[in-house]
Amino acid sequence: MKTLLYSKVATVVLVVAVSGLVYQAIKVVYRSYDTNRDITKLKDEVESLQSQQKKLEKFRTFIQTDFFAEKEARLKLGMQKAGEHVVVVPPYAGSSENEEDAPPSSGPLTISDVPEEKKKNTALWWDYFFAQERN
Repeated sequence: MKTLLYSKVATVVLVVAVSGLVYQAIKVVYRSYDTNRDITKLKDEVESLQSQQKKLEKFRTFIQTDFFAEKEARLKLGMQKAGEHVVVVPPYAGSSENEEDAPPSSGPLTISDVPEEKKKNTALWWDYFFAQERN
């Protein structure tokens, strides 16, 4: 009977010990997985920050050029080179909001600048596809 008692107690102790070891092993594997995931996330963040740093370095180099300084002096400070004349074109101050009353633009004409008919867009499309005569 004594051997039977020892064998049952020994079996229970072994089962508890093995269960504890398995639990600790699973805990270590999970911690390793979690750490590797954090490392991957941090590596991605480092790459992102390095690319952002490169962009900022390019921008810093650009803003240190004479071209940028001249452009900013012209636009923001109203400066000009010797011999240049600044021309300020005021916006059209017409009281009506109709485009008909506005003076023509000095740039090239576009389709929207040339008034055709005062039809709705759907009527124009209908005429385009189903009109009997085409010019």
